[in-house]
Amino acid sequence: MKTIVLAGKKGGISKTTTAMNLALDLDEFYLLSNDDSVIESHDSDRIKIMEDLKLIQANAIYDMGGFVKNTKNISDIFIAADLIICPTFLDVNSIKRLKNTVEELTPLNGKITILVNNIKGKYMKNLLAGEKTGDKKVDSYIEILNNLNLPIFFIRESVGFTKCMTEGESILKSTEKNKFEAYLYRNIIKEYGLFLNFVKKQIGIDITEYKGKQYAN
Repeated sequence: MKTIVLAGKKGGISKTTTAMNLALDLDEFYLLSNDDSVIESHDSDRIKIMEDLKLIQANAIYDMGGFVKNTKNISDIFIAADLIICPTFLDVNSIKRLKNTVEELTPLNGKITILVNNIKGKYMKNLLAGEKTGDKKVDSYIEILNNLNLPIFFIRESVGFTKCMTEGESILKSTEKNKFEAYLYRNIIKEYGLFLNFVKKQIGIDITEYKGKQYAN
């Protein structure tokens, strides 16, 4: 049994979008969410909306749409997690809530990774190289994240990443069928692929090299 949790005290930071992409690329995993959304309509056998989440004895991704009630069931999920993913955006409120989330979760389970979503493309090259972007606000947020001493991944803003919510296919699977989209989304394919491989490594699944097909830079 492998357990992945996406958690965060702030809404609108792509928790469910990230969880959905992962679930669609990890075929043996259920996706359980307490966040009301359209995801259940895509695969009602594997994807479930549950008001009160609890740990199941199967491979599962738990999408925590906020966890203000620290019940035993919620604690059991976090304690059992092989990986906790804390998404955030690069704005002051998101970063503040991320820090609160990390501080609350660390005593339960330190297997936490930060995923920074919705980044402007012009910053990606520098961020992936571990360099300053030249934007004082962005660089100050990144410094705060670095001081948490946790793994950090970056994914740019892209309609392609969010299409899973309406089409029921991950960005990787949807672009396998469409050469134009494979070219259009070649950068985020590599960024998300890098993150997906990290997730797979943490849970003991063989990794794949994602190059955006023949369109990789």
